[in-house]
Amino acid sequence: MAIWSGWSLGIDVARVTASFSTKAIEVLVLLTATAIILPGAPKSFELSDKSLVVWSTLVSPLLAPIGPIGDDTLRLSAKAGDQEDQVTPERCEADPTIERVAVDEMVFPLGVYPIEPMEPKQGFTLEFESADGDDDSGDWEEWPDRYVYDIVISAERLPGLVQSLLALMPQRLFPILDVLGRDAFREIDPYISYERIGLDHLLDGLIRFRDFFFEDGLIGFGAMSDSPFLYIFVDEHKIVTVRAEPLIRDRVESVLRAFELKEREDPAGADAVAHEHRGILRVSEDRPDLLGVDEIVERLRDDWRLLLNVDPEQNNDDRGKPLGVTPWRCLVRTPGKSGMSRYAEILVTAGCLREAEDLAVDSILTDMEVEELEEPQVVAADRLGPKEFTKELGSELTKDQSELGQPKIWAQRWLTDESG
Repeated sequence: MAIWSGWSLGIDVARVTASFSTKAIEVLVLLTATAIILPGAPKSFELSDKSLVVWSTLVSPLLAPIGPIGDDTLRLSAKAGDQEDQVTPERCEADPTIERVAVDEMVFPLGVYPIEPMEPKQGFTLEFESADGDDDSGDWEEWPDRYVYDIVISAERLPGLVQSLLALMPQRLFPILDVLGRDAFREIDPYISYERIGLDHLLDGLIRFRDFFFEDGLIGFGAMSDSPFLYIFVDEHKIVTVRAEPLIRDRVESVLRAFELKEREDPAGADAVAHEHRGILRVSEDRPDLLGVDEIVERLRDDWRLLLNVDPEQNNDDRGKPLGVTPWRCLVRTPGKSGMSRYAEILVTAGCLREAEDLAVDSILTDMEVEELEEPQVVAADRLGPKEFTKELGSELTKDQSELGQPKIWAQRWLTDESG
């Protein structure tokens, strides 16, 4: 009997049926969505009679180019991580001690939940936005006419919905990631790739770090394509926003119909009332394969080619106020002579992100016996408040603090050695 994860099944069928009608898309979604199960749900299940009929009459013949699927009682397993773990040992896991909140038929993500009584309502709103951007706007501002869907869905159904929407994307797209950061003057670290990556790379990240994406209440993620224009984003409340050009409106709404989601004026998720956010990842010294948020973001920056989506030549706060020269903590990675990555912390004062990164790399190359061939890479650069910077420097800071207003390398130290 063949065992398939919902992720691989969905994307393979999507590739075969890329040009099919919206009805075929609904059939695809009906089958693949049921293969996505949250931790704590039944480990495996039989397809319903209705699904088996649809499978045998409409979908199964379409999969001939892929190969045999299994016997007549197709069983889909939710242990999608079993095979991936053997290939990719690094992953993440939700803290098993966190209790999930559910109200009526609405299950909330572990990381965001209401703290007052509410009546949750699944469904979506629909609006039309006219094309924006002008001759002075960058490519990312020049969005065409589009329909905007804000979708509320129960947490156990969210991964299936996201997978089904991603199946509408072309094979190369731009990933997006928002993370609650450590910067003293910016709440969210917004990352985006300015290079198209393969859809398979995006899906690999979603599989490896499933709980991080679908359960953590401190991050948002998504993807964007420009031909056709399609923007999919899951925010920190796990509300899904879709922006789609009119050409693919029917395909998007076919997915929503397959999930029995209806347009309504008042869909209500956790953000409709007073609610709380929390991180949910389990980190344990005896489980080095379980990564924390910072490590996951570093892996995704490499794998998805993400860049911090801020102006590297300016130094402003969230409100756009210029800050001038500020303290920075930079984390720099080098492969080391042995090939094992090692990390250094560099404290600098600088007038913008680019200057802070340049100072950090200069410090590594000139003062810490690192060769240029080792290609030091800044993996994080966060601004510090004056009190935090003073605490970090300690005795390094003299009574005359006038130099704090000048670009300067203040301190550096290795956090790991050649052995990691």
